[in-house]
Amino acid sequence: MSLEAKDCQRLQRYLMDSSDEEQDMVMGPTGWMGKPRLENLSLIGTSQTKKPAKKVVPKKRKIIVESDDDGGQPDYTKATTLRQQHDQAVKRKKHAKKALDDEFSDEAPTFSDDENDNRKADEFSEDEFSAPEEGKPTKKRVKREHEECLMYFNSLKEEQLAEMPKITKKLSELLIANQPYQDFEQLTSKLGKERGGRVMIEGYLEELRKRGILRRILDYCNVDSTNVAKDFENVQNDVTVPNLLNKDYQLHRYQREGLNWLIMMHKKKLSCILADEMGLGKTIQIIAFCAWLKENNVKGTQMIIVPSSTIENWMAEIQKWCPSLKLLTYYGTQDERYQMRVSVKRNQTPVDILLTTYNLATKPDDRKIQKQFKINYVIYDEGHMLKNCGSQRFQQMITIQSNRKILLTGTPLQNNLIELISLMYFVMKDIFDKYCDDMKELLAHFKQQGGRVSDSSEQAMYQRDRIEQAKAILEPYVLRRIKSQVLTELPSKTEETVTIEMTDHQVMLYNFQLEDSTELQSADGVKLRELYTGLMRLRQAANHPLLTRSIYDDDECLKIAKKLRKERGYEKKQTEHIAQDLTCLSDFQIHHICAKFTSTAEFLLDDQLSLCSGKCAYLDKELTRIKELGEKVLVFSQFTEMLDILETYMEVKGHSFLRLDGQTPVLDRQDLINEFNEDPSIFVFLLSTRAGGLGINLTAANHIIIHDIDFNPYNDKQAEDRCHRLGQKKPVHVVRLVSKDTVEEGMERLAKRKLELEREVTVATRGAAQATSSSTADGTEGHSEEEEDANELRQIMALATKIPRSQNI
Repeated sequence: MSLEAKDCQRLQRYLMDSSDEEQDMVMGPTGWMGKPRLENLSLIGTSQTKKPAKKVVPKKRKIIVESDDDGGQPDYTKATTLRQQHDQAVKRKKHAKKALDDEFSDEAPTFSDDENDNRKADEFSEDEFSAPEEGKPTKKRVKREHEECLMYFNSLKEEQLAEMPKITKKLSELLIANQPYQDFEQLTSKLGKERGGRVMIEGYLEELRKRGILRRILDYCNVDSTNVAKDFENVQNDVTVPNLLNKDYQLHRYQREGLNWLIMMHKKKLSCILADEMGLGKTIQIIAFCAWLKENNVKGTQMIIVPSSTIENWMAEIQKWCPSLKLLTYYGTQDERYQMRVSVKRNQTPVDILLTTYNLATKPDDRKIQKQFKINYVIYDEGHMLKNCGSQRFQQMITIQSNRKILLTGTPLQNNLIELISLMYFVMKDIFDKYCDDMKELLAHFKQQGGRVSDSSEQAMYQRDRIEQAKAILEPYVLRRIKSQVLTELPSKTEETVTIEMTDHQVMLYNFQLEDSTELQSADGVKLRELYTGLMRLRQAANHPLLTRSIYDDDECLKIAKKLRKERGYEKKQTEHIAQDLTCLSDFQIHHICAKFTSTAEFLLDDQLSLCSGKCAYLDKELTRIKELGEKVLVFSQFTEMLDILETYMEVKGHSFLRLDGQTPVLDRQDLINEFNEDPSIFVFLLSTRAGGLGINLTAANHIIIHDIDFNPYNDKQAEDRCHRLGQKKPVHVVRLVSKDTVEEGMERLAKRKLELEREVTVATRGAAQATSSSTADGTEGHSEEEEDANELRQIMALATKIPRSQNI
């Protein structure tokens, strides 16, 4: 690989900083001068040849059986926090005793034949999405399809054909000239003579078959829909609350109704989606449901799978609402989890709830603990993470064996209808497989072309028809309520998008990046990664100058390289290679490298440079105003590097703050949340949108500033609802910052379009008949996630290049 190609790869790794994927048990941030993301930064200069790995013969693993101080076996269900569980594990390890390998092995238990009959292999196979064929099409069905096809082609008009892709003028004229066709044979005979005619007929017949699949699924679902709707009316009038729940706390009326809906779906043996708007207490309703299952002697363990950022919140809520539930939290270091598996197998401790994370629920060794229990329900928190049935996560999660599934999500539909159908397929797999022998075939029917739902075009009419079909599928299995319906006492929430004027220096940097991006957009064969890289450069320039390279010119990079050449880790690298790598970094990244060595201290940037952006100028006024009110604020950003800059900004301005992002150790997260909520002296909480936007409660704040918006508006809405939820006492104010005449304006436009579809899809779902939710969606999509992303990126880039700039380079 050439040095230039390596440079591009390195640049892309730094630019693609917004994913913010959470890692388990990693070290957290250490401040402006030494962020761990850059601690291990190495520059390209030498190539290393890896020796072939030696074949390793695995040895039998010694099993350590941990004991409590009193000589008994450890009870992992007694821990109420992750910190407590970790400390107990460390303490027990000091008193650990060795046991024979053949006495306790980390293997799955042996079940009876009957139990094995109900369990499938964990491994996902390609046949997982395929069902036995329902049989060849009947003559009656074929005849009906031919009749519908004939009717369609006889009804086509010239203007309709003109809008269809790949329909030539000659084919269009031939089709119109021979109308009306007397029968299907005449249709195929006439059009088959022209190129593309037979393909057009076959394409429409395929479309009819897809519609037939939907029609059969809808017929099946309509039976459940009628029964569920009728029974839900009785549920609302006959509310049950388990006696096991803590008497010191009371469920809201809508939560009691949600509990009874879950009980009703359980009795009907249906999986379901609890899709209440964020902040309405889905966690509490699930805990109450688990208490009801225990109280009514329903056999089996309920497995709850959550993002790692929310696991301790689940522990706290279970302890608060129903401490009598036997909870096993499967989390910790590799050794701690291993010890837990051994202990659970040895003691056969009865467990009501097995709580773990998405990451651990899919690892081969960690999946073994699932086999120690008879799983009744698998409950997936933040269920929209399973939005793509083609993803590895979806494939892994769908293989977990249980009687039924419950998905929890505040956003049942995010970007498109394919995501909705993926979620429905997840909870209704048996129904879909019964009628659809190829899931992709069904998803193709829901392919969107990006038009607005309100358009009067034929394509928009098809969209509305598909939306109605999605509603019908969704109806029996989803319960969704929104805050405005059920929480009349919840303080109001105001939302505002503030257009920010960039500094003159920012405008110059942005225009420079825009020129490169315009050339990239017009290039043939541009790849998704290149589009993304170009877009990220524009976003960075729109947010802060330090996210680009303008201060350290090439000569300065060469001077720094000469200094680094003498430092440990750089001795074997060529000065020219070090300098070339430095030119691929931002000013901020170069600053961090210089901060690691005394020899490069002279090149450090002034902290005052952290203040020099249009958005920071806005923060000067807004934070001062909020501070004078004696209120707290959450500041969200997509970029951990931007959070680094905001840290320095807060230090320079003298604002007390905390920070939480994907690198914050999970063991520390709840402590930070508690500190912010309880300590009145802490003014600002800096959070990454994804790590800080899921399942945490920050009601001590009532101001939210979205420093840079997300591609997906639901991620921002998740962040907003960290403080606009149960427990909030003050009106909540949300501000989104968008740099004027930049790619961010294009992102905002697409976000608004995305927000149109969810309202259309969920307005008819149970409990939301009169909803006026502010969170909706409409989007463009393709058959694959990469295709969908590419389409969206191209739209944003196209908008960016059309936005007039106020200043030229």
